[in-house]
Amino acid sequence: MAKPTMATIDYTEGGDYIGVDDTDTGAIAKLEANCDALNDYAEEALHLDGTAGRVLRKISLTIEDATTATEIKCTVADIWNGTTMAVTDDIGKGETVGNFTFGAAGGNIRLEAAGLGKNVVVVISCDIVQNASGVVLNVIGNATANDIIMYFRNASTAAAYDLGTLVDTGSIILYITYVTSS
Repeated sequence: MAKPTMATIDYTEGGDYIGVDDTDTGAIAKLEANCDALNDYAEEALHLDGTAGRVLRKISLTIEDATTATEIKCTVADIWNGTTMAVTDDIGKGETVGNFTFGAAGGNIRLEAAGLGKNVVVVISCDIVQNASGVVLNVIGNATANDIIMYFRNASTAAAYDLGTLVDTGSIILYITYVTSS
């Protein structure tokens, strides 16, 4: 389907208009009359690679100091169309505990597809919304083997950070937007 525009949307219905008189075929009336066409286009645009059934999702990941020193505790909450994962404590470097894998050097975390409930096709965004560590860092999110993996880096030098140490001063919260195969 070609992307609908105001020029290609066909207005064939009568009715009340918001902010215009009854002789005007304004933008609001056109959008209202062509709601199905616009929704079809939005759904098709989400196919990304031409595959039907893709689903957009958003979750939050909270990373905190664990009960055991140098380890982390993670929780996933649903923001939109995503999933939840209960608090998982004492995730050590190089270990998989529950549906979380903490990188051997402490610079990355993997959310396993089994915990997400679906296979991840692409990570759209991975944003830090809270960072109590005081360290300026970036996060890079990628889809890898149906999982989501996040790499934490120094914002100036791109050097990896050890999250086990960073969260000693407080939690880090991310919002992750991603697409799954179904």
